[in-house]
Amino acid sequence: MKENEVKKIFGISEKDITLVKLLISNPKIPLKNLAKILGVTKQALAKRKRKLEENEIIKSYLFWNVLPRFELTKYFEIILESSKIEDEMEVIKKLDEEWTTAIIWKIPGKKTVIAGLILTERVKEFVKCFSKIKSVIDVKITPVLMRKFLGEKTKIGKISSEKILQTVEREIENILEKGKILAILYGFFPEEENVDICVIKSKIRGKEFYSYEKILDGIYFDYHIMTYKAFKEFATREPEWLASLKIKFTANKAIERKINKILRYSRKNSTNLHI
Repeated sequence: MKENEVKKIFGISEKDITLVKLLISNPKIPLKNLAKILGVTKQALAKRKRKLEENEIIKSYLFWNVLPRFELTKYFEIILESSKIEDEMEVIKKLDEEWTTAIIWKIPGKKTVIAGLILTERVKEFVKCFSKIKSVIDVKITPVLMRKFLGEKTKIGKISSEKILQTVEREIENILEKGKILAILYGFFPEEENVDICVIKSKIRGKEFYSYEKILDGIYFDYHIMTYKAFKEFATREPEWLASLKIKFTANKAIERKINKILRYSRKNSTNLHI
């Protein structure tokens, strides 16, 4: 849908469109920053944002552009023996109540297919769960790789390693501008056009670790923000992942020695951590 059509259908202004785009690019941006960019007061912005939320405009845009956890996104098909509505509803109810389902649709035919997108790591459990239903004759589930989000242009062709590394350099510079960083590591997977960014901080308010994803220049960036304590724990929990990372920045030599020690440990793929 074009922007002009969106404005006409939902009765929103140019500033509303700009607000939505800003929230898509950074859902956590403070209201005062948004107000400054849009040239309005914080109170006026809060009212505008609340109106968009009530009309479910922001909800719609954020859903498609900030779909959580790229690596968890799977496409599924559940094939039913018949087209009985009660069989369809049994499957849909289970999807709705027991699984984090992003979207569901129906493919009609001789055999009804319930398909959609789901967020899960439990692939085998998903297949087992729906195979137990009498009317289900087959369950298929496969990972998907996002190529386009609302408001973005589709990237065509393979991105060069040089281009990916340039984007990594630029993004790490942006992260460092925020300050109070102990270390930054990255993992580069050119065949998947995917980059892992690990940012280590002295402390994170209310937690030890969180992660999020975004697409920059058609490249998938998976961010892992953690304390040094959480970083050490990853050496035993996910040593293979940690071993794939390279140091890009450390606040000082002492931190660099500690990080290198943990990386060496991870690369040995040991089971006990003595640091």
